[in-house]
Order: sequence, then C-alpha cells, then structure tokens
Amino acid sequence: MPIKVEKLIHIGIRVDPEDDAIKVASEFYSGLLGFEIDGERPGIPNIPGFWFNLSPGDRGQQLHVIGARGAFPASRSEKRDPTRSQMAFTVAGIDAAREELNSRDVDFW
Repeated sequence: MPIKVEKLIHIGIRVDPEDDAIKVASEFYSGLLGFEIDGERPGIPNIPGFWFNLSPGDRGQQLHVIGARGAFPASRSEKRDPTRSQMAFTVAGIDAAREELNSRDVDFW
C-alpha cells in the first residue's frame, strides 16, 4: 500500500567540509536560488554547514547543506549517519508507514 506523504520537511545534502566548498554551496543556494539562511541552525561540533529555508521565514521546508567527509564518529551505524544525504517527510499514519517500510526491508530512521 502506498504511504501518504503529507509534506517534505527537509532534504540534506553532503558537501566537502573544506571552506571553499561550503562557501560555493552557500552562494549557490542563497545567492542564485534565493533560499534564506536559517540562523537557528544549532552549532554542531565538527560539522560545518547551513540550513536554508526554501521560503523566507518558513522553517517548515528546508535544505540542509552538511559539510562532512567519511563517517561521523557519533553515528549509530554506517547507514544511520546524520551527515549522509537524507530526506525527511511527514506522513499520514506513522505506524502504518513504519510497518510498510519494515515489510519491504527499507532502512529508515
């Protein structure tokens, strides 16, 4: 049965943590595409980056640019690494969605 996605919350993309790569990404997403930098991104030790609001003032849909290389030391596992590329959605019926994903052996967290 299809999972009813209600809303995209964020997409996280990984870039090289070097200062130039993060600067280039910031200029692209804020300068060219006009996304607003979210000043409320928490300070995350050893993970530079930016969160961008897709619509000004609306933190409900974001792009997370994550500066990382290799596995993050505090990761739960290789697949559950918060610095990996990721997508987050809200869904109707979280329990049914969880069951459906588990029945298909889809890794999620």
